[in-house]
Formats: sequence, C-alpha cells, structure tokens
Amino acid sequence: GGWQHRTHSRFAGSIRASQSPTRGGAAGLSDLEAMILIAIADFQPITRSELSKTFGKEISRDTIAGLRNANFIGSGLLSIGNIHNQTECTEAFEKLRSDASRTKPAPENVNGFVVTPAQSDDVVIVFHAFRRDGLAFEELAIRRLAGDALEQTGLSRCVFISRMIEAWDAAPYSAVGVIRRTTS
Repeated sequence: GGWQHRTHSRFAGSIRASQSPTRGGAAGLSDLEAMILIAIADFQPITRSELSKTFGKEISRDTIAGLRNANFIGSGLLSIGNIHNQTECTEAFEKLRSDASRTKPAPENVNGFVVTPAQSDDVVIVFHAFRRDGLAFEELAIRRLAGDALEQTGLSRCVFISRMIEAWDAAPYSAVGVIRRTTS
C-alpha cells in the first residue's frame, strides 16, 4: 500500500518543459542542478547570491549558465515559467503550508506532495512541510514520502525539500537532499 499526491494537470506543461532533454541526447540534471531548480521554483525570482546563501555554499556562474543554456531558466532574476505558472506554484506551496499548520504532528500524519515530471526517466520530487512540534518526525516523514514516491514511480532518485512552517519566511529549508533507490 501507499499513497501519492500528484500535481494539478495545469502544471503539466511547466513540469514537462523543465525535464525535456535540452542538452542533446539524454543528458540529465545533476543532483545539485535539480535542487537549484527546486529552489528557483520555490523562491522565484531569486539571485545567484541568494541561492548561494540558501545552499550555504557558492553557486557558480558556470552552473547557472549551464542551466540557462539548457533553457531551464531565463536570464536576469532567475525564474521558471510564466507568471501564471509561478502563481500556481506559490498557491500549491501555500496550500501545503496551510494543511501542515492544521495537522497534528504524528508519524502517520505526513504533509507533502509529489511531482513526477512526465519526461523524467529517473527523478521524482517530494515537497514536505511540518510544524515545529513535529520536528521529531521530519526524517521519518521524508523517508516515507520519498520511499513511497520511488516505489510507486519506479524511478531511481528522489529530490526532496522539507520546510518548517513556523520558519517558512525566515529559513528556506529545514532539509534538502537526494535519496537514491538501491538495488539488491
């Protein structure tokens, strides 16, 4: 068993565009590039300097140029999609924040959503939100969401971001990372 939230069909075009092969052949995103795109989608518009602060390390001009040359992002302030898609993305995050604020923290109560890019052959994205009093369950929730997403999609990597609702505007993420499916 398990469950999975999927994004609204209105987001399909943007998600497909972000995963279409633009570098020639089947070249994919590195884990860092995928996380940078998630941060840009979440905080757009954002500067490279702000991205560096978010990740706690320098994000190189070459990395941004590579994403720009592959048509993943635009020039100037970093953004993905048009203003309509940005608004929809912001609304989805605000709904997640609202749902998490009303849910009693417990191992069985997990607030998150999963985005499975239609043209991705190896990455699923998990967004997780929790209340401060649910911090003890954060790692378990991430592992559950990521494990379910990997199992249900059959993909090999899960990029996740986790945010505490009380620090939503002050701290970008509580946790950001990649979980890989292991084969036995």
